[in-house]
Amino acid sequence: APNRVTPTIYKGKVYVGSDDGNLYCLKATNGELIWKYSPVEKHRRIPGNGRMISVFPIRTGVLVQDDVVYLVAGLFPKEGVYISAISPSTGKEIWKTREKDVSPQGYPVIANEKLYVPNSRSQPLVFDLRNGKLLQKFDGAGGTYISFNDDALIYGTHDLGELSVRETDSTDPLK
Repeated sequence: APNRVTPTIYKGKVYVGSDDGNLYCLKATNGELIWKYSPVEKHRRIPGNGRMISVFPIRTGVLVQDDVVYLVAGLFPKEGVYISAISPSTGKEIWKTREKDVSPQGYPVIANEKLYVPNSRSQPLVFDLRNGKLLQKFDGAGGTYISFNDDALIYGTHDLGELSVRETDSTDPLK
C-alpha cells in the first residue's frame, strides 16, 4: 500500500506508516525490515483512491521523542482512530487509545508534552503524550499542517487555502 507521508529517521532506523495500516521499522542502510506494528489485530480492507487500503491507514507522520515512537492510525470518523506509543527498538506497544469522530491526516507536532494532530478538514486534535487521551479539539478551519511556536498554534490549510491561528499566553492549558 502507498506511504502518504515522509518517513522518520531515528538512530539508524526508518519509521514509515502505510495505507495498509502498518508502521514499518526498516534499517536505514539497506531498507531491511526490522519489525512492523499495527494497532489492530485484524485488518479490514476497503477501496481507497483506486487501491485496497486498511480501514485504519496511517496517514499522519510518525514522530519520535524521548525514545518513544508516536503514531495515529485511522481515517474514517465512524471507524475511529488509534493513537499509539511504541518502543522504537522492539516495536512493542507502550500504550494505545482509541478515539471516534475524527479524521487525522498530515504532519503532527509534539510540544509541551502534547501531540498536536492535523484533522483533515476539521479542527486539529491535541493528545496527551503520556497516555494518548484526547485533550482538545480546536475551533476554526482544519487542514493537514500544524506549526507551534511560543506565541501561537498555526494550522491549515483547508479547502480555501486559509490558515488559522490560535494565540497562546502563559495561562493557556496548551502550554
